[in-house]
Amino acid sequence: MTTERASPEAPEAPAVSVSRIEALATRQLTPCGAGSMVWRIWGEGRPLVLLHGASGSWTHWIRNILPLARHVRVLAPDMPGFGDSDVPPQPHTADALADLLASGLHVVVPPPTELDIAGFSFGGIIGGLVAARLGRRVRTLVLLGAGGMALPRAPMPPLLPIQPDMAPAEIQRVHRENLRILMMANPDKVDDLASSCRWRTSARRASSPGLSRPPTPCCRRYQQSERASPVSGEVVTRLRLRVSETIGESSRRSRATSTSA
Repeated sequence: MTTERASPEAPEAPAVSVSRIEALATRQLTPCGAGSMVWRIWGEGRPLVLLHGASGSWTHWIRNILPLARHVRVLAPDMPGFGDSDVPPQPHTADALADLLASGLHVVVPPPTELDIAGFSFGGIIGGLVAARLGRRVRTLVLLGAGGMALPRAPMPPLLPIQPDMAPAEIQRVHRENLRILMMANPDKVDDLASSCRWRTSARRASSPGLSRPPTPCCRRYQQSERASPVSGEVVTRLRLRVSETIGESSRRSRATSTSA
């Protein structure tokens, strides 16, 4: 008698995983300036708010949501200006984002209900500010890789550069390696799903073929007299710019005012 081994199931495509988990969520909107901030909610029980990192969305927590939702009520917003949420009004500061999130939580989790907050990277910074606004309503605050804490850091290998003439497959390879360097303690976790979630940023959605392959060299310094196009303006408004009076278009003694991202 011959027995056949069952072939292992093919891994779920990233887009299918995201769509499947999103379909299980309840979606709720709260004010964000003239638009809305999008919240996705799973499970029942004590509320746990998950705040994603910079240039991200709720999908930063894609592996954690369903396991956590077996025990608690998981709330994963797209923070203002990220993911599906609308761009917030000026000023675009950490305090302003925290104000919008705290106001949204008053709607999604009305007082005096207590809650827990977990923030990853940039989300940890915002999470701390939100916790300060909510006071005793916050039972626990968990910070994962949050900046601004003056903690010692292990040496990090240099990130790989992305060259203008790289093929899409090579860009993805470099992206995955940089993701491993920046965020993953276990290299095996850098799979298609992790790479896809990090790649799905709001800035990339706003980009165009003209932005992805500019015809001239670009740098991180911009002259004050230059004008941004409408699309680039949507992206640049999220940057905090510093004005430098002594940097010009060339390395000579130019005193043209410029800004540095």
